[in-house]
Parts: sequence; C-alpha cells; structure tokens
Amino acid sequence: MPTCFLSLGSNVRPRENLIRAVRALGSRLLVTAISTVYLTEPIGMKNAAAFYNCVVKAESDHDPYSLKTSILRDLEGSLGRVRSTDRYSDRVIDIDLLLYGQMIIDELKVPDPDIFVRPYLASCICELDGSLIIPGSGVRICSIAKELGSAGMKPLLGFTKAMNREAGLS
Repeated sequence: MPTCFLSLGSNVRPRENLIRAVRALGSRLLVTAISTVYLTEPIGMKNAAAFYNCVVKAESDHDPYSLKTSILRDLEGSLGRVRSTDRYSDRVIDIDLLLYGQMIIDELKVPDPDIFVRPYLASCICELDGSLIIPGSGVRICSIAKELGSAGMKPLLGFTKAMNREAGLS
C-alpha cells in the first residue's frame, strides 16, 4: 500500500476535533505515525483563533483521487466542516493530502505546494520521514524544514501524546 501524508488542522475546538479526525482516519486508513501537534497562528485570517496542526503518515489502498475527493472530504463533512468560498474561515477540521507515495498529480496539487512555504508542514513531515525527497523536486524534506525554520510554531507535547494514544501508536 502506498504511503501518504495528510495534514490535519483545526481552530474550532481543536483538541476535540483533531482526536475525532484521527479516529475517523483510523477507520479508513492504516495510520502509522502522527507528528508533533503544533499551535500556529492563522495564515491570512484576522481575529481568528490559533490552529492546532499536525501531519499523519498513513498507508492507503484507495487511489489518490478517491482518497482526496471522496474519503477525506466525506470525513471532513462528517466531522462538521462546512466548505465556503472564504478560504480563510475558521476550520472545525481541515484534512489535506500532502503526498501520495512518489506520485506527482497536478490536478490534485500533490505534492501540496504549501509544503515549501509552511514551516509546520515541512517540519512535521521531516519528523515522520527525515529521508523523504519531495517527488519532482529532488529536495529533501528536512532541508525545506531547516530553511523555513520553526518561528511561530509552539509544540503541544502533552496533546501529541494523547493523539498517539488515541491512534494506538504509543
């Protein structure tokens, strides 16, 4: 089964919603690791609560199209996400497909271009697979993480342990 990396984020009851998301993902995919959960400031949003963000490493027998457009979207909806035209609205849950094996799928934006600009994404993936080279770029994920740094990222270590327990990984 191909390995995929998924980002999870929430700024609406984030502790509750990230745990619910990990449970839901575990019912559809084989979750193999969860990165440190970070508290980060919202990007492009004014007067919004901070986000809890992490990355989940999983194995999937779903093709990348159905994983992104059906499985993940359905999970978001079942967890209370209502999509709007406002890209910068609060999120009950946001689950994005960042990487799917070594595939490059332009129409799905895989690899997700945000990996190159959002420190928490690069750092979380580096934590889970330090030797990973981003498909199509020839660049090691840890080089990206080092270049972006960790400004604005506060690790939530206690909550990270709870997430791993919830996923049966500790």
